[in-house]
Amino acid sequence: MKNRLKLMKILLFRIFPTLIILFIALYSFNNGVSLSSNPEIESESFIVQFYYAISLFFLNGLDMGMPIGGNYLLRNALLICYLIAPLMTAITIIEAIVLSLSPGRFRRKLKNHIIFVGSGNLTLKEVNKMPNEKIIVVDKDPNHKNKEKLKLLVDEYIVGDIKNESIQKRININESKRICLFTNKDKVNINTALVLNHQNSVVRVEDLGMINLFMDRFKIRSVHKENAMRLIKSSDLLSKSNLVIFGFGRFGQNLLKELYLSEETFLKQVTIIDSNIKRQWSSFKFLFDIDFNCEFNLIEKNQQDYSVITDINQNNVIDSKSSIVFCISHDNYSNIKTANIFRKYYKEPSIYIRSLGSAIENEISNKNNIQLFN
Repeated sequence: MKNRLKLMKILLFRIFPTLIILFIALYSFNNGVSLSSNPEIESESFIVQFYYAISLFFLNGLDMGMPIGGNYLLRNALLICYLIAPLMTAITIIEAIVLSLSPGRFRRKLKNHIIFVGSGNLTLKEVNKMPNEKIIVVDKDPNHKNKEKLKLLVDEYIVGDIKNESIQKRININESKRICLFTNKDKVNINTALVLNHQNSVVRVEDLGMINLFMDRFKIRSVHKENAMRLIKSSDLLSKSNLVIFGFGRFGQNLLKELYLSEETFLKQVTIIDSNIKRQWSSFKFLFDIDFNCEFNLIEKNQQDYSVITDINQNNVIDSKSSIVFCISHDNYSNIKTANIFRKYYKEPSIYIRSLGSAIENEISNKNNIQLFN
């Protein structure tokens, strides 16, 4: 959208006026208006006429002479082109010099704009929702994967540190209507929000403990919470009484919290498999003073230790009233491999895995009734 507006400005103020001037000059040459330096211009070839027309932009008609003869209106229209064409050239040259020497000095001061810190998928998602807003993106990584996509969508993309005072002055941070701190590091987002002390900060925080600490100070965005709620809404998890969770990190904790707090849930039994489940569970229970009425079975094992199936069978009946959710984010296809083995043992439950978005996962999941989410 932003790129389209820039293109429209170029067309409106550069290309169209140039084409109009060239048209007037060529039309005049072929309809009775000649030049004092070349009275026979009408009989010249198109290439010669075009040379004379384009010379207006560079030589101000000095090698052409003044327009003579022909229709009064055409002659005066060509004379006006003598004035406008070199002026357009001069403005373009001056503008290029000024911008090259000091890109931001002569720019209009930004107001009521939105600033995003971080170029991750959350920023890209939100920017796509704001086609009519003035948007600035600041990111320290000069090679971020979303950089080129965002540059096409926003008013300005700056590589640098938002805590740098020169950048803050450049983007007029005090008169922005919102600043969104969306890097993938909670500590960076919170610390930057505290330093900037903007009146309308939106801060991405994933750690449940940190969310509790700062939820009254800032507007909090949690990608894990939003993804967990989206999975719950689009799946049959609320209708299941038995839940098996693989991985109890931030996403797994958000999933259990949102499921348990829902008034529509039928949850009665929960099994959680994680290599650090004792520590994770203690922290989770301490953070949320919830009266858990479910029966919990905690198994401290690695997801890729397939003997966990024996542990699950000791305390569970995995049937059509059950769901198995693989919450760990892997880049080595561990989720789909483990889920595929589980499907061989358990035919009835619904199985969900966090996906890399690959053709391999799509192929295996389609064959074995495994649901993908991200």
